[in-house]
Amino acid sequence: MKIGSKLKQARLKKELTQENIANILNISRSTISSWEVGRSYPDLENIVLLSDLYNISLDSLLREDSDMIKKLSFDSRIINKINKLINYLPIISFIILLSSIFYINICNSTYNKLCAQMYEEMKVLSLKYDMTKVSNYKNELESILNKNEFKSIKAIEIYVADMETGNKNLETDKNKFRLLYETVDPKSKKGIAVLKNSLGILSTDILDKDGNIVHYQPYLKNYNIYRVEALALISAILGFLSLLISIIIKLKTLKNK
Repeated sequence: MKIGSKLKQARLKKELTQENIANILNISRSTISSWEVGRSYPDLENIVLLSDLYNISLDSLLREDSDMIKKLSFDSRIINKINKLINYLPIISFIILLSSIFYINICNSTYNKLCAQMYEEMKVLSLKYDMTKVSNYKNELESILNKNEFKSIKAIEIYVADMETGNKNLETDKNKFRLLYETVDPKSKKGIAVLKNSLGILSTDILDKDGNIVHYQPYLKNYNIYRVEALALISAILGFLSLLISIIIKLKTLKNK
């Protein structure tokens, strides 16, 4: 006899309606009906509840119903796989998080080194020229940008505040800065407006030989660090959630023992 017929007989023997069982199990009456006519099977948790409710052993309910046994076996394997994934996910997430942090630290170290090198080059250039006169230093600047250590720079802007009478303290109204030089690596095939959304290297303002304030802003076409930062955040959240779920499952298991 199929499990659906056994469940129906047991319910009638207890003089209960499908509505009564649905209320007890907190499910819909149509679900009870579907079980009893064999359109679907109850899951393991509901089978245990029905077994207790009808005072029928699980062995009696499941005997002779090979389809139900296969379903429970399949469900059990799925549950075991999910439990294993939940147990391993915090470890996997922790490894991804550490790897991401390590990668970000390497990138930051590289960018800091590039900042320092670029600052020294711009400082030498500014001490030699009046930076408001781009034509005087353009070729030299572009030869600097062509150096191997600066190949990762895909765009650069140079702003200068013309102080006229000279300046010694790097203080001026930001509105006085003018964009005097702008270039993009032709290999990037994209305008500087797009590259401005890429990684910018922090620069330090410099005084040129005439006391004008020079602000330079290089940009790197490097989206990987943003992706890795997002990956680190996602892995941290997933790791925390999976750890929390794992603890809840273990506490529930201990409570049921």
